[in-house]
Amino acid sequence: KMPASNEPLIVGIEGSFDLTSFHGHNKDFIPDLPNFKLVKNLNDPLVQSADGFMQTNIYKNHLIEYKDQFDFIKESNKPFLVYESPVFRSGTSAVQELNPLYMQRVGWNHFMRQGIFCNENSPPDRFEKIKKDQNIKILPWEAKGDYILFILQKPNDSSLEQVHKVWGNTTTGYWDYVVDCLTHIRMHTDMPIILRGHPKARKSRSIAEGIANSNAIPNVTHTVNYETNTIANGGKGLQKDFDNAWAVVGTTSNTLIESACLGIPTFALDDTAMCWPVSQPNLSYIDNPKLDIPREQWLYDLAYTQYYYHEHQLGVAWNRLKPYYFS
Repeated sequence: KMPASNEPLIVGIEGSFDLTSFHGHNKDFIPDLPNFKLVKNLNDPLVQSADGFMQTNIYKNHLIEYKDQFDFIKESNKPFLVYESPVFRSGTSAVQELNPLYMQRVGWNHFMRQGIFCNENSPPDRFEKIKKDQNIKILPWEAKGDYILFILQKPNDSSLEQVHKVWGNTTTGYWDYVVDCLTHIRMHTDMPIILRGHPKARKSRSIAEGIANSNAIPNVTHTVNYETNTIANGGKGLQKDFDNAWAVVGTTSNTLIESACLGIPTFALDDTAMCWPVSQPNLSYIDNPKLDIPREQWLYDLAYTQYYYHEHQLGVAWNRLKPYYFS
């Protein structure tokens, strides 16, 4: 049945809206409102009646069985909400599903910086709460370490869209991309570089080890610090790698948000990265980074990309996002 409401009908389709992640609790982020509907497949009549859609992440290779759904949503030219993991994720409680402190990001049409979050010039209230809940430390900018930490991602990560357009969505393409990035870093510094693979991706770690062992770029090694005390991708091992890093370089990883919070000069290589507004201007600054980049408004705005369970269910996130497309 159509919702008895004048509200726009937002429809999710099982598959492109993932019901398996978070041990089946992903549906708990759907607002408990009559205009939000989850249907079994594209043939449901509500799909044609929808004013907008909702999905989990964006299409990537291993979701091929749902490609028709992702394609339909994109080609409908209707707005769609994209749900993803949070940008602030410190502390075990903050990333464990069903914990009341767990949050999930949501924005129109994408989950990265090109998404629409209706968060410009946000007040500090949400960041102050998240900071307290997750015990986030914001340290002064300081360049004091003795190596550059390069962050690798999963080769097929959906946040690497712009990399895939140029280098292809393959392990070989990603290897070549990382070597190219390291070559550009070497144009500006002789400082040692440590490669950190994604702790939950064997291919990413293998690429880090393979490039380091190939001696393709001088003075490059790889980390072994992958131990963690959290179900997120950071934790103790990442902190060890941060501890003596002069700078952190990466593409779109959430790790760059953490390094920027800790005051380590951070170089994002892709303007869709959520840390782009506080990234160093370019790699020519790597030996002499800017230590006066303001972060306050960036932090406040970032906090308004993610919401607690109850805020999703009560429509808090929806009420913030709705006016962009619907009056």
